[in-house]
Amino acid sequence: MVQNVSNQTQNSYGSLNKIGMTSNGRVLYQVVDASGQNSAKLSVAPQQADTFEKSYNTIMQNAPRMQKYVETMGPEKLEKKQKMAKWMVFGGAVLGGIYPLLKIKCNGFWGFVKSVGLTLLGAGAGGALGVYGASKIVTPPGAKELTKATQVISKLDIQPEQ
Repeated sequence: MVQNVSNQTQNSYGSLNKIGMTSNGRVLYQVVDASGQNSAKLSVAPQQADTFEKSYNTIMQNAPRMQKYVETMGPEKLEKKQKMAKWMVFGGAVLGGIYPLLKIKCNGFWGFVKSVGLTLLGAGAGGALGVYGASKIVTPPGAKELTKATQVISKLDIQPEQ
């Protein structure tokens, strides 16, 4: 259980303070923006409060990493990485398809079918391996955690309060 959301340090993205309970038993939070101004009040179902706090903290921990990545990578570097990723997928598919094509002897019709099938299977496996490698190159650090936390928060019962 997350105990003290209100004691977390202020960062460049703001913070979240647990300020009590609503009259209908929901946990009440105050969202403070980066300038220190109160920007919104949210209420969360009590059984989802821990999940909300953990997901919010995950987002706040990974947001600076994402911003740093975007700032250090210019459009040219990002484009270069994307091209490299495309070549990895293409190269993986080609290499995965060429190997069985060269190793299998075509003996009649069924030999031909076997070689085509294994070539396609090898190309698919090589392409899949290329996609995996390309995703590791292109995906910024912290993106997976940020996406997961965002998806969790989007499914919670969170309501704005006045």
